[in-house]
Amino acid sequence: MKFTSIILLLFIAISCDNSAAFYIGKWELNKENGVSTRTLTADNKLSWDFMGNKIIEDVNFNVVRITSLKYDIICGQGKDRIKMTMQKLSNNQCIGCTYKFNIDENMIDEVFIARKDQHPRESIPKPDNEVIILPKDYEGDFFIVYQYSANNQSTEIKINKKGIGINQGEPNLKQLFSANRTFRFEGRKKDITIANPNGSHDYSDIEIDSIFKNEENIVIQKGFNQSGRSSWNSENNENVPNNLNIEYFEVKRKRTAPLPHMSSHVVFSH
Repeated sequence: MKFTSIILLLFIAISCDNSAAFYIGKWELNKENGVSTRTLTADNKLSWDFMGNKIIEDVNFNVVRITSLKYDIICGQGKDRIKMTMQKLSNNQCIGCTYKFNIDENMIDEVFIARKDQHPRESIPKPDNEVIILPKDYEGDFFIVYQYSANNQSTEIKINKKGIGINQGEPNLKQLFSANRTFRFEGRKKDITIANPNGSHDYSDIEIDSIFKNEENIVIQKGFNQSGRSSWNSENNENVPNNLNIEYFEVKRKRTAPLPHMSSHVVFSH
């Protein structure tokens, strides 16, 4: 019993690393106006400022080491508990995510890139290319479910006829941010054009038809983990747990007839 207790204490000591100096400082998130910051101090205090408003201020946090380059920052209690993963990219840059901890500690809420102390951002190293194989002539919504397992993340995901593909592995944060993906129909070598690889634009049908009028098929990324599992499971006759993350996509095929009232002069703005 005593030996087991010693092993447990050693495991906790190894897992918890409160001397991760790299993560101490003021981090600026990837907002266009640069007003979202998260500050971690050497005495384990976390403050979070958003658009001039204090979300949290000087809250105690714990650091849990995942790998030599990846840490979880955890603070708060109960429904107010916050978990933030930070993964080192360079000496003054990290990529990470926050979680919907009030629902499940593994449900990703936001993926972000941040820089420390106003240093310039460097380019994000691209992850391995991920190939998504769709059924022949598939059209409409499809989903990728990130199923946690001990296996390495697959670089090829096959979407079934229901429009669901299972990725056997934890979501790669760089993959989610950089969207280094290729979409193809089964049995075809030609890639399908991706309209918005990072899901940053909400295109209307008119914009789609205008911008991509010469494309036979396109893929639109519609969102990541944006709705409850109960409604998704009901609609898709599935039983995906709340803690699994889902990405939403759509395949649009070239229209045989123009949309009604479609203008020939469409202005698209980012």
